[in-house]
Amino acid sequence: MGGQQEADGVIRLKAWQWALAGGVGLLVAAKAFAGGATPMADSAQFSPTVAKRRKNAQTIERVLRSNGYDYRTVGAAIANAIGESGLNPDAVGDSGHSVGVFQLHDQGGGHGMTHAQRSDVATATQALIDRELRSGSKHGRNWREVADNPASSLGDLTEAWCRFVERPKNQDADSASRRAIAAKLWPELA
Repeated sequence: MGGQQEADGVIRLKAWQWALAGGVGLLVAAKAFAGGATPMADSAQFSPTVAKRRKNAQTIERVLRSNGYDYRTVGAAIANAIGESGLNPDAVGDSGHSVGVFQLHDQGGGHGMTHAQRSDVATATQALIDRELRSGSKHGRNWREVADNPASSLGDLTEAWCRFVERPKNQDADSASRRAIAAKLWPELA
């Protein structure tokens, strides 16, 4: 296995390891990953929440890959979903206006979508692809400028996803924290 396939495997493994850790203590889990440990390897320790998080990471990966996006975009999306909601599709923020793993706001990226659609990981991921990544908007063009540059790192794409796709209120702090999430989960790719 080489090049892109190897990087794809690293993204998949690390995202699932994070999900298997239940998202509890991201810093602790990330340190364990850096040392090569696999947290919660005993299947008896799995809970519905842990299984759901793993499935959500897999769904994000499947939707992005089926739309032709590479491992860097998959990693950027997962790092941002971790930062937004801990990969929890039932997360609700902004007094009920932001919903799902990507916290799609009803007056932003989730405009015109029902609560159920924003909570569905596949639908929310596809909406971000259609509305943000492929759009002709300034944000879509800014995203593609970073994504299309082969020299852009996973960290660069994670920050670009935060700034141009998610667009949180505190972009500087959130971009830095999500870049840090990606670097802790995938230090060899950041």
